[in-house]
Amino acid sequence: SIDEIISEEIEENPIIHEINDEYKKELESNVDEVIEQLDEKNDLFEDERPIQHTIDFKRIEDMDAYKAIVIEKGYVVTRGENPYQLSVLHIAPSNKRELLVNVYYLANQAVKYNGSYQGWQSRKVL
Repeated sequence: SIDEIISEEIEENPIIHEINDEYKKELESNVDEVIEQLDEKNDLFEDERPIQHTIDFKRIEDMDAYKAIVIEKGYVVTRGENPYQLSVLHIAPSNKRELLVNVYYLANQAVKYNGSYQGWQSRKVL
């Protein structure tokens, strides 16, 4: 259940308190939608794959602080489509729980550093 995932996430990342339950449910709904879209394209969400998250900021200082903290956690970070946007990349096992752990962590850090988590995407793995 989602409550179990959240409990495990809090144990793994105790700073998850930055995002509230309503936002967590919204993030889970986004994960479900993208997994459904992948399924509709016959892209089975089973193997490890690169995942790209997008985060927007209003201030460069906040963006730089966010970038430093997520790089330290092992993510790869590149500039996004505009000067105040980051793309955060990682390889993840393709299961909802692992994906939610990453989404919650990145969204939580975005809130902490005055950013806005925009969502994630993944390309079909051949």
